[in-house]
Amino acid sequence: MPILYLLFRNREELSLWGGQLRPVDAWLYELRSRVDEQPHSLEQARDFRIVSMQEDAFHNYFSAIEYPHLVMIGCNAAWLSLLESDRIGLVPFSLSGTEALLRRHEAASDRLEPLILLDALSYPLYLVMNVDSDSKLVEETIQAHNHVDQNCDVVCIAG
Repeated sequence: MPILYLLFRNREELSLWGGQLRPVDAWLYELRSRVDEQPHSLEQARDFRIVSMQEDAFHNYFSAIEYPHLVMIGCNAAWLSLLESDRIGLVPFSLSGTEALLRRHEAASDRLEPLILLDALSYPLYLVMNVDSDSKLVEETIQAHNHVDQNCDVVCIAG
């Protein structure tokens, strides 16, 4: 059975790469109402509490750089109330992830302001297939992707 993945591009020899889908930009966000008092570099942010979920990409990144004030939560449901109550200072998300979570919480789409781009977590997202996939299916998938890429405006909605 063919398997289709959406991944950051690494370990290229283990997969068949069908094409770049879209960029993923990771940011540290703050409430728009408090943006004037916030840091504008990761070094300036070292005194701020940042929320993360256990073992997600943000947790792994901030742990690897030994970020001193990482607050762990069990799910994304609590992050907005923690931010509003000033129990955390910054929230890391991708642009599409933030938009989806704000919609889910029925919060205004302009509630958060991206402050600091996390370059180490900002990469293009690729269409990737299992190396054992049927070659005809791989070719058809790549052709379909190329057609959509060239002829359509695609909107990605994170779920």
